[in-house]
Amino acid sequence: LPIEAHLMIEFPERYAERFAEAGADVVYFHVEAASRPIYLSTSLRSAGVKVGVALNPGTPLSAVEELLDSVDRILVMTVEPGFGGQRFIEGTLRKISRLSRLIEEGGLDLEIAVDGGINCSTVSKVVEAGATVLIAGSAIFGKEDPAEAARLLRRCAEGRA
Repeated sequence: LPIEAHLMIEFPERYAERFAEAGADVVYFHVEAASRPIYLSTSLRSAGVKVGVALNPGTPLSAVEELLDSVDRILVMTVEPGFGGQRFIEGTLRKISRLSRLIEEGGLDLEIAVDGGINCSTVSKVVEAGATVLIAGSAIFGKEDPAEAARLLRRCAEGRA
């Protein structure tokens, strides 16, 4: 079972390698919190993990453009980070679409992850915009039957629900 660590902390440089050593397969850090994001992504890759950089809703895409060659995933936060159950921010769809175009035009091998407000009403929109990795919290874990909720979300993402 792959383990992904999303470091929603200040100074992720202080802790990121510990997550790699503990067995994380992917480590995400927020570009807004990292003082040396290229150095951090390089050191994480050297530790043998995939690297994801997270981008808050209000942060422009230009904040991660210099990192596109040194990470494996860009995580577009589609809510303000901090707590679950928030409403999806529709304006983030434009950011996902622009990022998808940048990746395609640059011939890059990058995944676009999205996190926040992902449910059956929003999942098809983010997939259409270019998302390839979906992170869902409340839509699954807030339900009586999380396994069935996950299956339903998959069907919605595939346009079968």
